[in-house]
Amino acid sequence: MRAGRLDTLVDVLEPARSVGASGEVLLDFSAATVAARIWCEVQPLAGREYVQAGAMLAAGTVRLRTRGPNAAHLELDRRLRYADRNGAEHVLEINEVADVGGRGRELEIRCTENR
Repeated sequence: MRAGRLDTLVDVLEPARSVGASGEVLLDFSAATVAARIWCEVQPLAGREYVQAGAMLAAGTVRLRTRGPNAAHLELDRRLRYADRNGAEHVLEINEVADVGGRGRELEIRCTENR
């Protein structure tokens, strides 16, 4: 991995947690805190549109690459936030974290962005 490609600073968001009436854990991203900041390479892969509750929505698949030591901060119940070159903010749901090559040096993170 070339360090020059890690050109986007990404916030790892930790949701506020509470316990619901039936004992389930509730995640509140409106009160999320920044658990870590990591440098990544961001690559939009695909987009799609769908209808939900009568409204047209868009979703995109995004791949991020980063260094392996950042794995401790990446859990599936967290979200990632970054600003693109135009200043638009993007919030991503983590779908998968893979160790590229199995050596703990490079991570590939597959995410979904709902717009």
